[in-house]
Amino acid sequence: MKKIICVLVIAIVLILVGFYFYPKAKPEVVEGNTSNIENEADVKTVLEEEIEDKVDNKLSNEEMYSKVIDDYKNASKEIDLEDFDSIEKAGSKYELVNTLLIEHVKRYSEQGVALTYEYYDIDKNGVDELIMGASGAPGAIYSYDKNNSKAVKIFFQDTMERGDLSIYDNGVILSSGAGGAMLHIYEFGKILEEDTAYTILEKVEEEYEEGKEVPTYKDASTNKVLSYKSYDELVEKYLENASKVELKDYQEVK
Repeated sequence: MKKIICVLVIAIVLILVGFYFYPKAKPEVVEGNTSNIENEADVKTVLEEEIEDKVDNKLSNEEMYSKVIDDYKNASKEIDLEDFDSIEKAGSKYELVNTLLIEHVKRYSEQGVALTYEYYDIDKNGVDELIMGASGAPGAIYSYDKNNSKAVKIFFQDTMERGDLSIYDNGVILSSGAGGAMLHIYEFGKILEEDTAYTILEKVEEEYEEGKEVPTYKDASTNKVLSYKSYDELVEKYLENASKVELKDYQEVK
């Protein structure tokens, strides 16, 4: 009996000693998961690395708008001013291309006018817009839809010879055109906050009549007569303290 008791005592002692000296298991750190990291400094390091990766993966302007520029290159090669069908086909094939801009460039190429592009953050949200133009004169504006990872059309100028497209440092886009010596059209717009569309602030017709010194101003959409007495009132409303952006850093599309 005493021998049995001694054996049991020895066994219990060995079990207790084993539990005491057995190394405690450490929590395994799973890659990409901070929930198992006990050290606060380690958690911070992992999060910082993830942020750096996102910054490093930010797309450049060239990457965001490469398709648009390539489409202009291809459309320019395919459009023949003497072949209306080629213009129509290019317009259908390249939806992001303003064929009127290409026509204008080709028409005045002998005078040194070239197809150009430049980047400028119109709405000041940290993402540059792409401005396609004729030797710097804007003819089309594009932005980048981050949610769908693609360039989107913002605005096409529908006349280059008898119009002007201007960008101002307060984010206003002004398109003007003439329907003759007696009629001028002004459209004031902005890029929406979601950075994927364009909204018209106001589109106004300025019409001169014989015998009247003051032109009549009408809403271009409703034909309703407006209270404006001069173009200066429109400028004061939308462009007060704003400056026109001078696009001088444009590059030629080759």
